[in-house]
Amino acid sequence: MIKTRTKDPGVLEAIREVKVMNFGKRMRLRYEMRLKEKRDQMAREEYLHQEGLEKGLKEGIALGKEEGIALGKEEGIALGKEEGIALGKEEGIALGKEEGITLGRDQQLTEQIRRKLIRGQNAEQIAEALEETPERIRKLMKEIER
Repeated sequence: MIKTRTKDPGVLEAIREVKVMNFGKRMRLRYEMRLKEKRDQMAREEYLHQEGLEKGLKEGIALGKEEGIALGKEEGIALGKEEGIALGKEEGIALGKEEGITLGRDQQLTEQIRRKLIRGQNAEQIAEALEETPERIRKLMKEIER
């Protein structure tokens, strides 16, 4: 009668326990064995569930690392290319300036040598006047002759 009027889980559990206590020795033993079987099954399922979670977590972490490394490499390569291009431009500009300055100086020096040759000066005189080595002056003189 109480069972049909209440839905309280605590009361229902108490009613079940009273029924079990009224079982005979053999029925109570069978009931307890069945209860133990259910608990063992639940424990096995919980254990397998935990094992599955741990295995899945390990596999997920490993897969995540692989994907992260691959993405990191791609981003690193892209960033490296950008930085390399920027550095290359800077170095190229610096080298271009140096070469341009050197070329400009050589052209200026060549023009000065040409004027001094017109005045009849020789390589040693020109080298002394322009504070250059006679070898350099002779080299530029050959280029002028071409």
